Amino acid sequence: MPPVVPKCLALILCDAVRRGEGGVGTSIVNAFDIFEIPSAPAVTKPFSIWLQVTDGNGATTMRLVIEHVLAGSPAAALIVPARFTLDFRNPNSVLEHVLVFDAGIGLPQMGRYRLRLTANGTTIAHRYFVAAPTP
Repeated sequence: MPPVVPKCLALILCDAVRRGEGGVGTSIVNAFDIFEIPSAPAVTKPFSIWLQVTDGNGATTMRLVIEHVLAGSPAAALIVPARFTLDFRNPNSVLEHVLVFDAGIGLPQMGRYRLRLTANGTTIAHRYFVAAPTP
């Protein structure tokens, strides 16, 4: 039987994630897909990444990588890797996870970047963002 691969329901870049009273409910503060930077290389503003996954089974090794997508090439350069584990006690559960980058991250160039989420080594979602000059 093939391994169970969770499904990603949401993968969002935002300024912050707030939990409701008693940990119930989630508020995403200022979702975005463009980092405005004065010039490159640069360090981004602080930000968070919020994700939701479901349909997993047991302890699952997750990895979120931020990659620079190289122009004219299928290759991507690793910028930041982040590993964490989610425990799917019930495959019908929807689990949330927040990664906080209080110091921002270094972006070497203007251009296209990608968030790529893996579960036990299998890519389950990706989302693109852009580093663009400050207007």
